[in-house]
Amino acid sequence: MRVRWKDSACVTPKKTIKYRKHYITAYNKDGIAGWIIDLLDDHNIYKSHYCAENAIDLALGRYGVKGKPTKKRLKFGIEIVGTY
Repeated sequence: MRVRWKDSACVTPKKTIKYRKHYITAYNKDGIAGWIIDLLDDHNIYKSHYCAENAIDLALGRYGVKGKPTKKRLKFGIEIVGTY
């Protein structure tokens, strides 16, 4: 099992996750902290990296190579805290 960092908002933009050939990057500017994804038409800031992964699944359709996501990730849903 691979351990990831906490779901709290990241304070450093240097953390990046690659998911389904897209990057999820930590975002912290103007008092808004969260996660952004590199999809062209998406300018949302997501609450956790789980929310960002769910948004990628929604945009691309279906699920990733590993199959259906965990119950924990599905419980997070998609929470947007702002836009950039």
